[in-house]
Amino acid sequence: MSYLKQLEKGAPLVFEEAKAAFSSYIPLLLELKDTEQDLVWHAEGDVEVHTRMVLESLEEAIADGHYPLLSQKELYHLRLATVFHDVAKPLTTRTRVRDGREQVIAPKHAERGANYLVYRLLSMGVAHEDVYAITALVRHHHDPKFLILKDKPLGEYQRLARRASTQLLYALEVADLKGRICEDREDQLELIELFRLECEDRGVWTSLFKHKLLIRHVLKSLEGMEIHKVEKVLREGIWAFEQGLIYTPEEVVSRSFSLLERHCNVVFTFGPAGSGKSTWLEKQYPGYEVIALDAIREEITGKAQDQSKNGEVLQVARERYQQCLRDERDVVWDATNLREDFRSPITALARDYKAHVTQVLFHVEPSEILRRNKSRSRSVPDTILERQFHSLEWPDVDEAHRTLIVDSTGNVRYDSRSGMMNSFK
Repeated sequence: MSYLKQLEKGAPLVFEEAKAAFSSYIPLLLELKDTEQDLVWHAEGDVEVHTRMVLESLEEAIADGHYPLLSQKELYHLRLATVFHDVAKPLTTRTRVRDGREQVIAPKHAERGANYLVYRLLSMGVAHEDVYAITALVRHHHDPKFLILKDKPLGEYQRLARRASTQLLYALEVADLKGRICEDREDQLELIELFRLECEDRGVWTSLFKHKLLIRHVLKSLEGMEIHKVEKVLREGIWAFEQGLIYTPEEVVSRSFSLLERHCNVVFTFGPAGSGKSTWLEKQYPGYEVIALDAIREEITGKAQDQSKNGEVLQVARERYQQCLRDERDVVWDATNLREDFRSPITALARDYKAHVTQVLFHVEPSEILRRNKSRSRSVPDTILERQFHSLEWPDVDEAHRTLIVDSTGNVRYDSRSGMMNSFK
């Protein structure tokens, strides 16, 4: 039985065993021992020492019965998130001088780690649905402390709870703190205990009760309306509620009148070259106007691979896209869209025109993408694909009203709509 299967069945995780089993898929595990940490916050030593101590702390807590309500699946997610929680520190660690002292920092290592893992965990054999739970914990493992320190309102807790299990985040952060040596460790642990109490008080420890009421009210009020319009109203309502712009389900419905003055559907893709985006879109969205950057690049330069006039290509694409929005025509923006700063202008413009936005994320094993790329007429060098895997920024669910995740067979493995519509009934 593989080590991963043993963990799925509830076996404890030992760092050296995980390193031996996983490092061929997650090579940054081999670099943790050479990645320094600031001695004020991590007097225990390098990142590998810290990770080993965190895992030992977690396994001790589990063995002592501290988390009796967590399922075997949740413990599986928690263990893998723990071993990988600092995996991107080798990529992000640097020094700075502050208050006359040289400090070692690793800015945005949690976010970078989640992005680094999201395709590599697939290669390792982790199932799609487990990848999303694990990377969410890695991405957000520092958030509990900052919610307390910054005295964030209810909406921020609800927003976090939509992304990751607050119970697992709590368990991960307790282990993270107990797996380090620093003078303020007890103070930091107290912050995490306050996070747990706040989650319980605010109703986001085991459920999102406030959103249940909101969704039920909107579904009843807009019964019979076309599903994309209902979903747009719901998502915009949840975002407004969490931002403190509105406070009742009734306000969501009243806001719907302005949201429904105009309507069209926008679809944008995410995935490295060779993920199967264009083929899948042709089958799923007939009748939509397709704005494909490769096609416009070929139209302008004569070659789809020619990157020499990308500025002009983007300008033409955006002009055509905006015209579709003005005319309320359904449209697909077909590109890799691997960076958030490339995606955000597309989605922001769509929301300005009150369009419903769907993001389709093509989550295919890297080996399969490399294989497909070799048989494409518009293939790109493997080095470019490797660079895409290294630098991609996995989209947040709130970048669109609906999120679909498609696997290598073209099947939808995740649909945010079913999660929103069904889990709160």
